[in-house]
Amino acid sequence: MKRVLFFLVMAVLLFASGCDVKNEAVQTQQENKIVLAIKRDTTGTIRSLVDRFSEENSGISVKIMELSDESVENHRVLSSVLAGNEVTVDVMIVEDIWMKEFSSVGYLRPIDAGIDIDNSEYPKRLSDVMCSGGKMYGVPFILDAGIMLYRTDLTDGSLNYNDFLKADSPDYSIQGVDKEEMICVIQECIRLSGGVEKGLELYKSLIEKSQYASDNYLSDFKSGKTAYARSWTSSYIQVQNNFSNIQGKVRTSLLGVGDNHYATARAYFAAVNSASDASKSEAINKFLNFLIKEDVQLELAKGTGTLPLKYKYYQNPLVADYNEYNEKFEDCLDKLNYRANEEEYTLLSEKAQNAVSRYISGEADIKEAARAVASTME
Repeated sequence: MKRVLFFLVMAVLLFASGCDVKNEAVQTQQENKIVLAIKRDTTGTIRSLVDRFSEENSGISVKIMELSDESVENHRVLSSVLAGNEVTVDVMIVEDIWMKEFSSVGYLRPIDAGIDIDNSEYPKRLSDVMCSGGKMYGVPFILDAGIMLYRTDLTDGSLNYNDFLKADSPDYSIQGVDKEEMICVIQECIRLSGGVEKGLELYKSLIEKSQYASDNYLSDFKSGKTAYARSWTSSYIQVQNNFSNIQGKVRTSLLGVGDNHYATARAYFAAVNSASDASKSEAINKFLNFLIKEDVQLELAKGTGTLPLKYKYYQNPLVADYNEYNEKFEDCLDKLNYRANEEEYTLLSEKAQNAVSRYISGEADIKEAARAVASTME
């Protein structure tokens, strides 16, 4: 009988010990699994870099959650996740206009001191967006800015927004007839024209005179229906990819006249969900440090078509070869224009979009639209 009891006790102990080992393995697996939420990446650059991180950091896996291409939809999804204290996302790529909102309501965890960031190495505006209340809530990820694409087989690229209105056959396509893109383009029109109401009048004229003001603006441009297209630096690669029928026939020009620049810029930051399990902190810190490595940052700029983030990157002899506009932007990184850094930017933008739509349709006067749009600008 004693022998039977002995074997029963040993079996129970061995079983319990096995459970502990299994539980420890599961716990370790959970600690080292990071979920990254990103805007849809059609280039595959981010996925490639994530795979490289996992290879270099054995035991840490990063699962990518791809969201929409649209700013408004991404804000809806991320804010819903963060407001519910859900941990389905650990690290997310946050647009500059959301940073103050997300940090002010406690959605984001302050970045740990172990992340090596020197704010002076980046465009001055980024420090204001990354930091709040003396704490840093995001690390710089990518920078995008408005440019004019033009086809060298159809034009010499000498026209700007005002010139389009004077041209007999304005073959151009306007990006930004609704949602957040609308606000970005309107801000550029305002800066070019020198006033909010004048800028709105210019924008309305552009929409009315452009035969190709739609979400298909790049398709219209690539097919030859238009010679010009207002877009983002990141769109250049989409147009010039290996399968494009106009590869090599597209150039870019900065949105500006003389030394004055009126391009709207968008910055994105890698931020951490405040509800993410504290046990993942070490893995998350390794991932954030990986994202700001110089070779990773240059690969992001090259692969996604966005702008290199640090001043010194523009001294890299390879950078100018990534995309033709990099050299043009080197001297104007601190002259780029941004949308308002406000906690309520999303609400302000929605009101501005509605007011502009009402103005263009004739349902509201220009002063109402001007007041609403002015609140979205710096």
